Amino acid sequence: MRDIKFRAWDKENKRMLPVDYMKLDFGKVPYVNGETFSKDDGWFDYELCDDEFELMQSTGLKDKRGTEIYEKDIVKFSNRDSRYKSKGEVVWWQGEAAFLIKCDNEIYKHFDEVSELEVIDNIYENPELLGENNEL
Repeated sequence: MRDIKFRAWDKENKRMLPVDYMKLDFGKVPYVNGETFSKDDGWFDYELCDDEFELMQSTGLKDKRGTEIYEKDIVKFSNRDSRYKSKGEVVWWQGEAAFLIKCDNEIYKHFDEVSELEVIDNIYENPELLGENNEL
């Protein structure tokens, strides 16, 4: 069994934060605790954190350098069947209950279809890396 890990994009302060603890309440996230969230009692309390933070779950996979891969990461990769290199965004696909890589033209790749996978950034800190054409 793997640990289920999250990170959070702080929309107001425009920074990525670790998530050490969160509490779910009727599908909302009212409490998130990360190392930068500190008050006297150690809790950072938002009535509805969904408005202040964008939560991203880890895929449970690591790239070729050992970096953990999360939703909303921008990754570059090679297709297993060719030398064609591309990049895309890691997304959760509800229909397949799986993390996939969304490339240009709404093409989705499974992680087992690619090789040389490398996290290069995320869509919040450097969205321009995806640009118009995801080909490298």
